[in-house]
Amino acid sequence: MKRWIQGLVLLTLFTYCVWVFLELLLKNKGTLEALRSHVLTLLPALMGCIVLLVVSVLIRSHRWVLMLNQPQAYWLSFRSIAIGYLVQCPLSKFGEFARLGNFKRSNSTPIATLLSTLFLDRFLDTITLMGMIIYCLFTSSALLENHFPQFSQLLPKLGILSLFALMGITVVIFKHEWVESSLRKQIWIGIIWQEKLTNFFSKFKAGLSYCKGLNGLSYLMFTSIAIWLLYYLAFLVIIKSYPNLPSHLLLGDIWLLFCIGTLGSLIPIPGGVAYPLFLQRGIAAIWPEVSLQDGIVLSTIIYLYNYWAINIILGGLSIAFQLFTHQKIKRDD
Repeated sequence: MKRWIQGLVLLTLFTYCVWVFLELLLKNKGTLEALRSHVLTLLPALMGCIVLLVVSVLIRSHRWVLMLNQPQAYWLSFRSIAIGYLVQCPLSKFGEFARLGNFKRSNSTPIATLLSTLFLDRFLDTITLMGMIIYCLFTSSALLENHFPQFSQLLPKLGILSLFALMGITVVIFKHEWVESSLRKQIWIGIIWQEKLTNFFSKFKAGLSYCKGLNGLSYLMFTSIAIWLLYYLAFLVIIKSYPNLPSHLLLGDIWLLFCIGTLGSLIPIPGGVAYPLFLQRGIAAIWPEVSLQDGIVLSTIIYLYNYWAINIILGGLSIAFQLFTHQKIKRDD
């Protein structure tokens, strides 16, 4: 019964996401008209994006099960990540809790271990993103400074966050004995809470064991770069396929626009509406010859497709599969 309640909640969320997606599409008539007029041009690009983004989730799923030391849970990892992305559409960062909850529902891994691997997963994304931003700062600093003065406040915050995350994970991985010893010396915590914290911490560090070796670290960094390159390629495919843009687009400019949109997606606003707003502003700054209408339409297409449609498809299929297999197991019993 409990599984059916959880399934009903996920199914309701899926239905809500489809409704919001359709409502956003109908409100943006320019997007609908552009899709109708350019359907033959954009269709191969949109299909290619599905392939690229699915591959990125496959890689992320493999990375997660290796950190968990549970290669047999690969498809559970894939479904959990897909459902987490679906929840992220309307509820922003709450998708991470859905990801952990869906995995935990079918797996006995301690929540502390799951949290540690999720922390490492997002830490790797942050480091990769910061590398992308630093590259853009060197190659397009004047453009950013003139058109995006708000980044002067956002970038230092991201830098400080990354620095603290790096320090924290370094201490957890390499100085875990010191952390446990320090916890045990804190008399004010109380014996019961000391035991709970040390027990939680021992399971937390267990999830980080994969990244202690050089091969593990190398693989984690390689997959992180591969995931973000796939995101960029999916973005690049749509940009290159949209007909009303300058004929000779520089890859560096497209990379800068990709970074600008990604920064918008980091702002925890329900629905991720900062993403298309950042994209519109970026298009106007990088390609001033592009009309405002085309900038809005292109940003909306990328937003609705990469942010909503892909996640609805993957998340919806994952929910349907889990409900079907649960019902099949119940019939067999």
